[in-house]
Amino acid sequence: MVHETYWQRLAHVMTMGSRDPFAQNLPPSHRLRVGFSWSIKPEYACFYFAQQHGYYSSAGLSIEFRPGNGAESALQVLRSGGIDLLVLPCPFAVSAIQGGAPVKIMALYQQVAPVCLVSHDDCPVRHPRDLEGKAVAMLLGETGTAFLEHFCQKNAVDYEKVGRRNTRPQDKLDAFRRRDVDVISVYRTNELPILKSSLENSLAELDLAAFGLKIPGMCIVTTDTLLDEQPQILRRFLQATSNATAAALTKRLQLQTVAQALCNHDNEADIVRQQLDAFVGSLSRDTTAPFGFCDDRMINAYLAETGVALAGRPCRYTAHLEPEDIDGHGSAC
Repeated sequence: MVHETYWQRLAHVMTMGSRDPFAQNLPPSHRLRVGFSWSIKPEYACFYFAQQHGYYSSAGLSIEFRPGNGAESALQVLRSGGIDLLVLPCPFAVSAIQGGAPVKIMALYQQVAPVCLVSHDDCPVRHPRDLEGKAVAMLLGETGTAFLEHFCQKNAVDYEKVGRRNTRPQDKLDAFRRRDVDVISVYRTNELPILKSSLENSLAELDLAAFGLKIPGMCIVTTDTLLDEQPQILRRFLQATSNATAAALTKRLQLQTVAQALCNHDNEADIVRQQLDAFVGSLSRDTTAPFGFCDDRMINAYLAETGVALAGRPCRYTAHLEPEDIDGHGSAC
């Protein structure tokens, strides 16, 4: 008899479809409220693709999407019961769990966040050492600059020689255009194509991951309570999302149409295409596991890299959804 590996078994479980042993127990249309940590943007298109093409309804799910206004406030809404699931950058989820929040990471779609530092081509930052003497826009809780000091230390850059300008999120792009700051952090899946289209001069890009800072990106979290009470519902959602994502990658024009509609057609088609291309390129892929598979080893690698783990507080960050239960679902730390 050939025994399946854990990864093979998980992939098999996530693609069981109509053979789901929980099908008879699933309500005809179970409602899930899915929140996003920020306003709607093209990298959320796969979720809307899944909804519009019937992947969720076929799984017996009625999905309501709710845009947010920042990760911290969205996490509060999740904990208070205002939403059931939350899509957000992984570092915010890790910080919440370390702080004792009773939530777990169900899925991680980007093992490395598509973040880079950009500067004007006539005052470029192409290597970490070029940061010395430059002014960097610093935003509270921003993924790309939250670990700037660690990034500098890792690359032998004198952090004290890096100018840091506290900036409001709504002012970041304008401050860069006016050259009030030399460097800003942007997502390739969102801001970078928009910024490029609005400037006459070229940009210099510094990829953080290429110089050793690999920050996990988009993930989904839910509460320990929901994990305990409705694991089969959550597994259905992840299965449908994984299947829809795989299908969307083969139907890029349809996916772009969905993404374009999310932007209310404010962005040009070429910008949306670039955003989607960057998103697809950032997706974690493993042929032995579904889209979104995550375990504590991935999170621990990030913690070891950034040194942000809290001493004396062993945390379980992820929940693995199995047919019978949730593998590795420990108590909140």
